[in-house]
Amino acid sequence: MESATGQSGEIAVRRKGRWFRVKDKGYKDEDGYFFHGGRSDDVIISAGWTMSAIEIEDSLLKHPAVKEAAVIGAPAAYDYGPERCSWLSHIITNWIGDDGFLTSLKSEIRRHNPEGDVIYIDAEITDKYRSGSRDLVSFKLLAKNQDGELSATGTAVAELIK
Repeated sequence: MESATGQSGEIAVRRKGRWFRVKDKGYKDEDGYFFHGGRSDDVIISAGWTMSAIEIEDSLLKHPAVKEAAVIGAPAAYDYGPERCSWLSHIITNWIGDDGFLTSLKSEIRRHNPEGDVIYIDAEITDKYRSGSRDLVSFKLLAKNQDGELSATGTAVAELIK
């Protein structure tokens, strides 16, 4: 059940067509932005280990470079996004080969990528044009998991050398 705008509720994530409660609280503001509101409980189970979010946060806070720490849950181990950014660039650099240049790449990570997911990346040419003496190609990029869930999107521009 979805909470009303501004009302705190338990966060759930959708994975393989099912909803999983992650034991975190949060709310959505009137502009549609989500805010984390803390844990529903202080227990996290990871790889069979039971631990307290407070213990983890206290351990992180002992490091002199850490000023604040918050531990939140997820349904499984996952990547943090840099891998998908590089995968989006690889599909373009593989296409242009050694005689071209990737001139720009914009990527947006849309969801956690839990361990075990398979990611399929599609690229579509959206434009071919000339800018000055440069021949450029624009792309739209989509990364989806095995269930068709959007994992990352992006756009890219490549320069082709004659």
